[in-house]
Amino acid sequence: MWGVHLFEEAALNDKRRGYRTARRRIDRRQQRVKLVQEIFAPEIAAVDAHFYRRIRESALWRDDRHDAYCLFQDPDYTDADYHKQFPTIHHLICELMNSTEAHDVRLVYLACAWLVAHRGHFFSDVSKDNLDDVLNIGKSYESLMELFEGAKPWDCEPEAFGVILKKKIGVNAKYKELCGLLYHAPKAPKAEPGEEGPYYSAEHMLKLLCGGSAAPKDLFGKPEYAEVPSFSLDRPDEDLAQVLGALGDDAELVVRLKALFDWAILADILADTKYISERKIAVYEEHKRDLALLKQVIRKYAPDRYGEIFRDESKPGYASYIRSGKQEDFCKYIRGVLKAVCPEAGDAEDFAEMQTRLEANTFCPRQVTSDNRVIPYQVYWVELRRILENASLYLPFLNEADADGYVARDKILSVMEFRVPYFVGPLNRASKFAWFERRAGANGKILPWNFEEKVDLDRSEQAFIDRMTNTCTYLPYADVLPRCSLLHEKFQVLNEINTLSVHGKRISVELKQKIYSELFAERKKITLKTLKSYLLRNGFYTESDLDTLGGVDETLKSSLSSHIAFRRLLNTRQLSEADAEEIIKRSTYTEDRVRFAEWVNRAYPALSEADRTYISRLKFKDFARLSGALLQDIYGTEENSETG
Repeated sequence: MWGVHLFEEAALNDKRRGYRTARRRIDRRQQRVKLVQEIFAPEIAAVDAHFYRRIRESALWRDDRHDAYCLFQDPDYTDADYHKQFPTIHHLICELMNSTEAHDVRLVYLACAWLVAHRGHFFSDVSKDNLDDVLNIGKSYESLMELFEGAKPWDCEPEAFGVILKKKIGVNAKYKELCGLLYHAPKAPKAEPGEEGPYYSAEHMLKLLCGGSAAPKDLFGKPEYAEVPSFSLDRPDEDLAQVLGALGDDAELVVRLKALFDWAILADILADTKYISERKIAVYEEHKRDLALLKQVIRKYAPDRYGEIFRDESKPGYASYIRSGKQEDFCKYIRGVLKAVCPEAGDAEDFAEMQTRLEANTFCPRQVTSDNRVIPYQVYWVELRRILENASLYLPFLNEADADGYVARDKILSVMEFRVPYFVGPLNRASKFAWFERRAGANGKILPWNFEEKVDLDRSEQAFIDRMTNTCTYLPYADVLPRCSLLHEKFQVLNEINTLSVHGKRISVELKQKIYSELFAERKKITLKTLKSYLLRNGFYTESDLDTLGGVDETLKSSLSSHIAFRRLLNTRQLSEADAEEIIKRSTYTEDRVRFAEWVNRAYPALSEADRTYISRLKFKDFARLSGALLQDIYGTEENSETG
């Protein structure tokens, strides 16, 4: 038995992948902080030689640390003084943003390091110099409406829609208000699948936007989604990604609904403040007032429950809430405690306000919540820039350049906004997984502030494309086509038209060509109703003939959307089909839209600025399983042809 070892049960791939992703994210965060430490190190060492060591040991028990305090151990300034002066990091950030008076370099470091570590997401492409766009609902709202190709589910001004969307009320109450605004009714009208154009349920879209859940089969009217579970837009990104993966092209609707939903959360977080730290301070003060009121009410009306609420972490009271509990559970628990309370006349107003906020689940708000995930890095970047601008007035080293000409202040800002592009990959050339290309003669360590001088982005992107391209199902030596390639779309449409039959007989080749050129080449989405209407209107068949129409589903799945997108430029010969194919290929691989726009400007300078802007906004995704070599380089011969 000495050689026996019991292993834990094997974990699923997605669970292990989650842990691995978290480790990498934490490693990158620590690396950013270390870069900021290196910039501040000489100045901080002159003031406090052991400052960084105390930070590293702050997680240890006091007996295991060299010093008694975690941050400050000056004779006249300790951690107690620091936390009294700045209850949260946001108090410190606001102080440094709004004051040009000289502050301790350690305080400036703490603010910069926190902002660099908690820098927000990079999904928003708003300009750092125009943060008003962050709170502008127009972009997200219009992006959603673009999906409906004229047959919009509702007609409303974005601002009026946003006013209701960001209200902190229940799901049902918000849904009723939206329906009243959009339809002047308590419910959204129901549409039947199979009508003209793609089907989306307005009722379930609104419920998702209000914070509720919906089943994909109901949202899209497709029975084939019956096995896909219901979802809500406030679920973690990992859970939502599984749903998106099962929806194929329909996932685009969920993505755009999610963007609008996140806008409402961000608008609520920022409220009317210009800086996120100012809003977080307001949340801190609001929590402080709510907590004082709650303690006062519990002591007066439910003193026997005081210990249970504020000390017992096994119950969903305040003690559990401030650790890791959910605000909804906490508010529900407190409502139950106060359910039978009848306040005195002097407490009635405060008690009624508290009950209202408990019902809306907004009582005792916390600074750190899952909603922080929607904050873009541009919001934090502006705060960091303002801190550095003020600090550079009394910390001269922030304005000094190093041997390579990089200014310390700019280096910190570059750390804040730096990400290794996905197409560059690992920066360690010794790794077998690395493919990036250096610029000629650009040796030395790659850092955020010299990244573009060291790495050849164009060659690295091309190497990524070559590396990631799959090969054809039938010709293993040939690369596959993008799914939206002109050639592949043409093949898909012709392949689908080829199966059409009336009275059990295939339709003529001439009619197939007419359907291709007069119907598919003119409209992005073709339904069975559209096809029948075309055949009937042009006198090809009668209604009784069309009752026997076969070889087609309710909605034809193929489309010439790329042909339609490039039609004007192709017809005027400003672009060739080869140019369009190259643009589609590059867009399919490139997620960075700014970089894609730069490539378009370099590759097609003869086009007008308006045309280049139009092309850079086109989005294509996914790849086919077939290659161009299979579709156009293999020729057949007739049995009795001269060649045999």
